[in-house]
Amino acid sequence: MKPVHELLIDLIRIPSVSVLSNVPVIDYIVETLDSKTWNLYRLPYCDAAGIPKQNLLATPIWLLVYAALLPSVQNPLCVLL
Repeated sequence: MKPVHELLIDLIRIPSVSVLSNVPVIDYIVETLDSKTWNLYRLPYCDAAGIPKQNLLATPIWLLVYAALLPSVQNPLCVLL
């Protein structure tokens, strides 16, 4: 993976003003994160102007494994997931 400062430079270069879609930013993040260590969920929607946008939920895989190993009563993480 690239150093953090290079990732930030790449992200800053992607046009992402509100009147444009943020999908290119999400695409870059998804391509950058390793799918073997991250669970990635895209949540698409259109804003009030009809512009396609996405939210991204990224959780480390270890978090889901940890949450699955403990009963939900004892594990507050299950509530968050």
